[in-house]
Amino acid sequence: MPKLGIMLFLILGLKIEMDEKIIIFTTTLKKNTSIWKFYSNIFRNMPKEIKIEIIPVRDLKTQSIVAKGIFKILSLFRVADFIRGAQCACKIGYNQYSIVINDNLQGWFAYKLIKKNENPKKLTIIRASAITSLRNLTTYGGLFGYLVGYLFYGFLLNFFERIAVELADRIVVVSRESYRNLREYYKISHEKIRIVRNAVELKKFFLLSKAEARKTLGLDTKKFYLLYVGRFTLEKGCKIIIELMKKLEKLYDDLELIVIGEVKYKEKLPRNIRILGEMENEKLILWYNAADLLIFPSLFEGDSLVCLEAAASGCPIVGSCTGGLWELKRVSRWSKRFIIDIAPPNKVLNKYIEAIRELRENRKVYKKMRFEFLKWGRKKDIMENSKIYTEIINELLNTVQ
Repeated sequence: MPKLGIMLFLILGLKIEMDEKIIIFTTTLKKNTSIWKFYSNIFRNMPKEIKIEIIPVRDLKTQSIVAKGIFKILSLFRVADFIRGAQCACKIGYNQYSIVINDNLQGWFAYKLIKKNENPKKLTIIRASAITSLRNLTTYGGLFGYLVGYLFYGFLLNFFERIAVELADRIVVVSRESYRNLREYYKISHEKIRIVRNAVELKKFFLLSKAEARKTLGLDTKKFYLLYVGRFTLEKGCKIIIELMKKLEKLYDDLELIVIGEVKYKEKLPRNIRILGEMENEKLILWYNAADLLIFPSLFEGDSLVCLEAAASGCPIVGSCTGGLWELKRVSRWSKRFIIDIAPPNKVLNKYIEAIRELRENRKVYKKMRFEFLKWGRKKDIMENSKIYTEIINELLNTVQ
C-alpha cells in the first residue's frame, strides 16, 4: 500500500474469522473540518479486527514545482482533488480489501478499476448532491457561480457522481434532499440508498449561560452578536453575508458578526464583521452559547454539522433552505420564517433582515426558537450513527465473496 494513506486499526464489533481491510477515499482530514469531525467520531471505538486505511486526497503533498502550480490553478475549480484521487486509485491493489468507501466522490476512479460484481464491495457516501449544487450555484451565484456551476458541477461533478452511485453496492446520503436527487435524476433504486442524517457529539455541545459564555470570551453583554462558522466562500453565501451586514450597519450600531473559519475573501469587509479565523473545535461551544444567533446562507449543503452544533448548544439559526434545514422547514411550523428559500442576494436580503429583527426584538419568539432548534439539534448523538455505519459495513462484509 502506498505511503499516502493514514492507517487506523479499528473494530466494528463484528464476529469475523479473519482480518478485514477497508479503504476510504475522502477529501481531507485537516483538523476541525466537518470530515475530520465525522471520522474522529464514527470509528472511535473500533481497534483491531478491521483495518481501515483513509486517503485524504486534498492533504497529499505534490513534489514537482510545476505540478504544484497546476494543482493550485485547478484547486480554484476543485478539480485537483479528483485528479489526486485518481492518481491514488491507480496505485492500489484492490484484491486485498473487502470494502472501498467513496466519500465525497474522491474514490470515483477506484470504482472504474474494480470489475463488476467482484470484490471489494463499494459504499458511496453522498453529502451534498451535485444536482443541488448545480441548480443553486448557477441560479444564485452570479456570473462566477454560473461558470463554476456549469463547468464543474454541471459537467465534471455530475460525471463523478453518476459513476459513484451507479457502480455502488450501497449508498449513504445525509439528507432527504440528496435522496430525492438520486432517485429523480439518476433513477437509483431506493433499496440501494440509506438516509443517515449527521449528528454531533452531544456531550461537547450543550446549553450554557449566555452571560457566563460572554464573560469568558470578553464580549459585550449588551451587543447583539451574529455568528458564522465555516469557510467564508461564494458557495457558503459570503456575498449574501457581506451585503446583509452593510444593510444592518445602517440599522443597528450594537450588532456585530463574528466569523470563525477560513476566509479567502479579498475585498474590504464592513466594519461590523470581526474575523477570528480558524479555531479549535473544543472552543466552539462558548461561541455558540455567546452568540444570539447563527447566520448560515449557504447555497448548498448536505446536512451541516455547524447548524447541528449550534442548535445543540441552544443557538437559533437564520439560514438557507438546503440540506438538513430544508428538511426541518418541512416539519417545523415555527422554523419556516427563519429558514429562507435560496434566491439572489438582492431578493433575499430583506427576508434575512426581517428574520433577524424578529429574533432581536421579540423575546417570546426568540425563546421559542431557541427551544425548537435545541430540540432539533439534540435529537441524535454521533454514537448512534457509529452503530448505523457498523450495521451497513457488516451487511457489506457478509456479502463479500
